[in-house]
Amino acid sequence: MKFIDRNLLIKFIYLILMSIAPSLTWGAWNHSDSLTQDSRWESDDIHILDTNIIIPANVKLTISAGTEIRVVDGAGITVQAGGHLVMQGTEVSPVVLSSADTDALPGDWAGIKAEAGATVSLEHV
Repeated sequence: MKFIDRNLLIKFIYLILMSIAPSLTWGAWNHSDSLTQDSRWESDDIHILDTNIIIPANVKLTISAGTEIRVVDGAGITVQAGGHLVMQGTEVSPVVLSSADTDALPGDWAGIKAEAGATVSLEHV
């Protein structure tokens, strides 16, 4: 049985991590698809919408003051009938929604859509 030199293994792992590090977004939560339970997004991290987020009936998404949300091109938030979206920004600490694209243009993302019977509350967004 051959043994691997520990120092060589550590260097190898370090090189792999350094090669992928530029593509990682530290301190971020990626969100996609349909929510299955009540959720709260806090301002501690950046929230990235990879695809459309769907808030179905009987599910509530609360977004706290100061939360930053970056949306990938074409993605958005859909609140279905009976679903609830609450963005609780303040004058001093608004909820910020922006394009995830570094060359952002108006209309990059699909926006917020509320179906009939959905509840949406937007404060200082």
